[in-house]
Amino acid sequence: MITYSRLKVAHIRHLKAGYVLLTLLYDNQMTPPQPGQFFMLKPRNTIIARPISVHNFFSVLKKNYIEFLFKVVGRGTEELSDMKKGDMLPVWGPIGNSFPIPEDKRTAVLIAGGRGIAPLFFLATRLFEKKYEIHFFYGVKNSDELIHLLRIKNLSTKLYISTEDGKKGKKGFVTNLFQDAVGNYSSQVKENLLFDYEGKKSPVCYVCGPDIMIEKVCDISLTGRIKTYISLESHLACGTGVCLGCTVETRGGRLLHICKEGPVFDAEEFYCK
Repeated sequence: MITYSRLKVAHIRHLKAGYVLLTLLYDNQMTPPQPGQFFMLKPRNTIIARPISVHNFFSVLKKNYIEFLFKVVGRGTEELSDMKKGDMLPVWGPIGNSFPIPEDKRTAVLIAGGRGIAPLFFLATRLFEKKYEIHFFYGVKNSDELIHLLRIKNLSTKLYISTEDGKKGKKGFVTNLFQDAVGNYSSQVKENLLFDYEGKKSPVCYVCGPDIMIEKVCDISLTGRIKTYISLESHLACGTGVCLGCTVETRGGRLLHICKEGPVFDAEEFYCK
């Protein structure tokens, strides 16, 4: 259930490459968020609230905290980045659906492109709790944009890094790294393939990042018969479906709203192989 509240800033960290980690003391009267959901955060001097996915949710000494990871890209996020410990922030949420976690699977592939790391980190913590084998693919343009590498590595069975500048991990796109891993173009890959499609390691795939990256990943995963879920982003004004600003069209011609039917969708609604 969506709830309106004012949450206190417990901590704020300015990370590298313009990223900010905002931690708020959570209102226990609000519904606990699930991986994939988001909140609308209302900067003090900006008319329109900003939709930001939940990066983490945890408890310390019987108090609940919620984390938001975002990159400063405009006036609204800049104002959020200027908040101080003890400030009160108007929020409403949690909004949208969440990533399904199948009970009959035990292997997960997470593919994050740039800011797509934000919701997938929260998902990784839940998959880890459920004892999933996690293969985490993380791609960015510049190596200084890589966030939480040690934390992600500790959650993952194996972490795969790609950077377009080539300073860390494999140089190139994360889609190429994923393509090699699933074996579609494995002639130059010396290691064993990650996945056993017919056996117990048949994976479920989760993707968040730029649209072009999501499309390419789905082309690979659906060809490989991997169940795939995608998290879509949009410029949301209300977060409740009233403004109709987040409408997307499925391959069957249906119009869906990211804030109501999403932000998580079955990839086959948009892509098919």
